[in-house]
Amino acid sequence: MFEITVKAEAAVETVAYTFDFGTVQKKGYGAGDLVFSNTNGDAFTLNKDRVKISTSTFAPWIESAGYLVLAPISTAKLSIIEFDFTAATYANASKIEFDFAVSNQNNHDQTVALAGSSFRVEKLDGENWVTVGDDVFSQLTKGALTTVSINITGAGTYRLVYEAPAATSTKNTDYAIGVDNLKIYVLN
Repeated sequence: MFEITVKAEAAVETVAYTFDFGTVQKKGYGAGDLVFSNTNGDAFTLNKDRVKISTSTFAPWIESAGYLVLAPISTAKLSIIEFDFTAATYANASKIEFDFAVSNQNNHDQTVALAGSSFRVEKLDGENWVTVGDDVFSQLTKGALTTVSINITGAGTYRLVYEAPAATSTKNTDYAIGVDNLKIYVLN
């Protein structure tokens, strides 16, 4: 008689979906719906405030077709965009990953100098938004996209939040941050 122990297969983390934000600019930073299609034709309507989709022929965005721009100003110091990851597909959601940088590289220094600023992911818990993972604002670099990953736990409604309490300008691009290639990972 032999006793054999078989180890369970390790869970594999895979990309469940990638938001590339399409190829068409969507103007208007005001609160409401951001309606767009990914380059694969999938259509989305996301709740947002102080967010739009832009395109650019300048680094580091030249390789991006469309990308999100989150732009707090002195009179609206919070930029948000919500993602509905409540479908069964996301039951084992494990990570949100995205590329980000200052939207206009000429404004890099003034953006990173904004005291108390944060760029984070939040999850809706009942009626409250709860921060998930680390604040990644300090990871902004000049001239290149930075890829960040934030661990999450399971399906839910998530949002990107860019908060700039020290913002003094009313110009939309003075402190703007761009986001592209937002990926949601799941464990299988």
